[in-house]
Amino acid sequence: MTLGNSWGKVCTVLVRVYVCGRTCIESGARLFSESTFPGRQGRLAWTYLVCERHRAVPRAELLEAIWGDDLPAACDRALSALLSKIRALFAQIGVAGCRVDTIGGGVRLALPAGVWVDLETAYADMERADRLRRTNDLRSAYGWALATYMIASQELLPAEERPWLVRKRSQIAALVMRAIDALAEIYDATGNTEMALQFCEEAIARDPLHEIAYRRLIALHAAAANNAGVASSYQRCLRALDGLGCRPSNATEDAYRRALTGAP
Repeated sequence: MTLGNSWGKVCTVLVRVYVCGRTCIESGARLFSESTFPGRQGRLAWTYLVCERHRAVPRAELLEAIWGDDLPAACDRALSALLSKIRALFAQIGVAGCRVDTIGGGVRLALPAGVWVDLETAYADMERADRLRRTNDLRSAYGWALATYMIASQELLPAEERPWLVRKRSQIAALVMRAIDALAEIYDATGNTEMALQFCEEAIARDPLHEIAYRRLIALHAAAANNAGVASSYQRCLRALDGLGCRPSNATEDAYRRALTGAP
């Protein structure tokens, strides 16, 4: 089976919003790059509002997300000025439906219907990939899992450090691991051992305690009659878990025994 890249399945819309890897907005043929946003605080505010766009964010929460513990003296006025600059950017974009609304004591980002938001798309594509895998439609699942991987592998505001960014990055890292596991499974099932091994190694590099990847490595090496690879993969798992005073799970132990005995 030949796998094609289904990246092109992502729908074409008037407005595209990017927060992973780069902070920018595409409107038609126009690109509003990171430098278009009102400075560092503008990028923090924009990213937070995009991530929380389905609710009104209390002003105090937004202030903390932008400035952390280093609040400006007239923080409420500073926030209002920052939001005004984001509204001015929307005026430049010239697309109806892009607004920053003040609702009671909160702030909510409104985007036009049909807007494409990279992070939201990554989550939706992974759900679609998982559904297709459950029906064994690996050809279709591949493209959606790859799309998730391509988007979510880009770091959120890489130059910034905030507690909320640490939490959000952790959530995105879990999404990336789902995509990597799916791609490794698909490549394994379709006979592309080299790519399956590559994604297993990436999973372990990202999370040395990720036993699913070790189990797949063991199975891949066993299928290739690579006994040294089987033993090495198991020993790597042992060493990683030993640092926590743990042993491999029963599933990993079973995979290793099957590999040694040649059992299916």
